[in-house]
Amino acid sequence: NREVSSSFLQNLQLISFFDIGSSWSGKSPFNTDNSINIWVINDPGSVFDAEVVNSKNPWLSSFGWGIQSLIMDYYVKIDFAKPIEDYKVGKPKLHFSIGYSF
Repeated sequence: NREVSSSFLQNLQLISFFDIGSSWSGKSPFNTDNSINIWVINDPGSVFDAEVVNSKNPWLSSFGWGIQSLIMDYYVKIDFAKPIEDYKVGKPKLHFSIGYSF
């Protein structure tokens, strides 16, 4: 019947998440004429260039689970995430981060 005095245990959190976003340089990734969907292939010394147009999904996302707590006034997080790119789930990755709460 005692209160927990450990700040680590008081702030311990188990989380699940889903993140989605997009980033680009130049034209919008939702436009077919952008740096994501157009690849220019040119060999040095060749007079020919090839322009390949594809239709990549501009959304990058991930989902997973994690644990976080407060250690010495910093939030420490360990996340286990699976990326999703072009509608395919990738291999799981482990992420470690330290920072302040916002």
